[in-house]
Amino acid sequence: MKETRQPDSRKLKLKVYYARAMDGIELSKIMEDERQVKVALSRKEFSIANPYKEQEVQIEQAGELVENNLKLLKGSDILLGNLSIHNYTYIGAVFEILQAANLDIPIVVYIGNSNLENRFYLHFYCNFICRTIDEAIEYIWRCWTSEGRDHQLNEEKEFYDKIATEPGNVTRKSYKNKKFDNERYDKERDQLKEKLRQYCWRKNVLELGCGIGEWTQVIAEVAKSVTCIESSQNMIKRAKERLVKSPIQPGFIHGDFLDETFSIEPSDVIVSYFTLSFLPPLLQNKLLFSMKKWGTKNGLFLFGESIQITTLPSIGLGRQRIQTRRACGKKYTVYKEHFTPYELEKLLNINGFRVIDLPINVRWFTFCATHC
Repeated sequence: MKETRQPDSRKLKLKVYYARAMDGIELSKIMEDERQVKVALSRKEFSIANPYKEQEVQIEQAGELVENNLKLLKGSDILLGNLSIHNYTYIGAVFEILQAANLDIPIVVYIGNSNLENRFYLHFYCNFICRTIDEAIEYIWRCWTSEGRDHQLNEEKEFYDKIATEPGNVTRKSYKNKKFDNERYDKERDQLKEKLRQYCWRKNVLELGCGIGEWTQVIAEVAKSVTCIESSQNMIKRAKERLVKSPIQPGFIHGDFLDETFSIEPSDVIVSYFTLSFLPPLLQNKLLFSMKKWGTKNGLFLFGESIQITTLPSIGLGRQRIQTRRACGKKYTVYKEHFTPYELEKLLNINGFRVIDLPINVRWFTFCATHC
């Protein structure tokens, strides 16, 4: 996970530096590509920071041109890279990506149908890699603007509120795909439950995003007390029905755990299950900041998060951050992060958490225990 400076999310009209492929390409194609990029950016009210200027450049002018581009890059909020041309050598674009990385500017690239997805250096430097420019701009809007993040959160809240009204267990995967290893999935779920029992034994526990109470039920078997914060009234209703015979009755707070005005008594253990995975980067940091205030001195923090199947990030199955899901016949777009163990530990370390238990031999999700 790449650590970068944060654009000013209060301004919607972000300046996007476009790292384009130009060498050996006809001028008409360059101009048509730029026109399409400007149109795509304008849909979200973004502007291009470095419009293409047709000019003959002599070798002695190269330094001046580079300095000018660097000045434009420094004044930009995001770098958008076009690596989508088949069988093309992206020398210029790669240098601009490296410059943006040195300046801590967020980097988003789209690769079309090329085979660049497994190039490790791209994942090392880029915040997001996708197939199309529309997907790239949607990611920028949802992750790096306040309007996009608010829209993202409202859409996710509505999605989970709707899905809570559908029959069946909303948290259980039931894929028919033969590649899905149900036995291993169930084994990892059982391991997660044992971790909950171990760390929550006789503790005052705060659970963020309890859903229908599947994991709350496990916590309530061993904890001293449980308080749940959940944004969906329908989820709370389902959880209460599930926990009616629980050894202890959890307390429920209907609200958004990202709300900084919450006044909560410090808890011995704070459990966050799939919350970081469904939050864009800036909101991940915001949540972690709040969690530290809600824990007791030397308190324990437990993070159950989606894990990446392989150690090398991929834009294929399991890493597509902008996902389409359905609930009650309606289509929703949600953000979903899949961490590698290294990425999760780095995110927690950056925000002042000390990892004490992070399994790495898992496929579907991990359960990470930390102290501040």
